[in-house]
Amino acid sequence: MKRSLLLIAILTMASCFVSVGAGKKTDGENNQDLVRQWLGHIQGSEGGRIIPLMDEAISRAFPGYSFYVVRYPQFPIARALPETLKYNNLVVIPPRGNVEALPDRSALEAFFQKVLTSIGDETRGKIVVRAWLLLTQELHQDGFFQFEIPRDSLVATREKTGWVISGRALVVPDTGNKGEIAATLQFDSAGKLVKVEETVKVVAGSRPI
Repeated sequence: MKRSLLLIAILTMASCFVSVGAGKKTDGENNQDLVRQWLGHIQGSEGGRIIPLMDEAISRAFPGYSFYVVRYPQFPIARALPETLKYNNLVVIPPRGNVEALPDRSALEAFFQKVLTSIGDETRGKIVVRAWLLLTQELHQDGFFQFEIPRDSLVATREKTGWVISGRALVVPDTGNKGEIAATLQFDSAGKLVKVEETVKVVAGSRPI
């Protein structure tokens, strides 16, 4: 009898732990809540789709940081948006921080220069360049482009002043979409990012009408 009562007590406690655990949100869910709260302070921001940007290169380049896109449909009819928002909005959440908007290439470059630690070697440098291409392509996205970054497009050159590493994000040629984004990141002798040069040649194909 005592053993039966003990077993019942153990099972009851276990079910309580399961219930508590099931009610907890993941870090990703909490971060999406932060993005929703950020949008809630912008009048007219309703209806945006919050999309997490998940790639190993991004997480390795910026451990603890979370990146999202807030996307609004442009086709077949583009809705009016507040001046502070675009149809594709790149945002970042630092560890234990608040949502920060990265509205353009200059803001993205400033973020990289501020946050990145020394690349150290060619391998990490290529990871950083891939992360740049993954993030910058969202500044040119309308929801219908697909990009791919060939591994052999990532090229590193060691110079006296540091590393020069380039890469390309190619538009998948579908429904008339074509082009590419090419980027070259220059790092000093200490491995810190000095400058980003970028060329965007992206052509949109057919879109819903």
